[in-house]
Amino acid sequence: CVQETGIVAAGGIVCAAITYFVKDYMLILSTAISGSYLAALGVGFIAGGFPSVLEIYDIIQHNGKLEMSVYAYLGGIALFSILGIVVQCYIKSPKELSLIH
Repeated sequence: CVQETGIVAAGGIVCAAITYFVKDYMLILSTAISGSYLAALGVGFIAGGFPSVLEIYDIIQHNGKLEMSVYAYLGGIALFSILGIVVQCYIKSPKELSLIH
């Protein structure tokens, strides 16, 4: 257990160091993905058909067949994540997106 904790802590330190040097890109990536997920969640709340993560896990464990609406939501999340990344990179100038500050 102590060894696993050390591995997790080392991974956290490595990720923190990487994030320090590429924080703009990490911020763009995280906001694009989380924003598109929350938008899909909102649409799913109104339109229906958006299952929770636990429901998806249970379906995959039992019979492995997801409804087409789930794939549509996942495709929308991927599409809007990419769109969000492109828009945010376009808005920020290349000078502002330097790798080392």
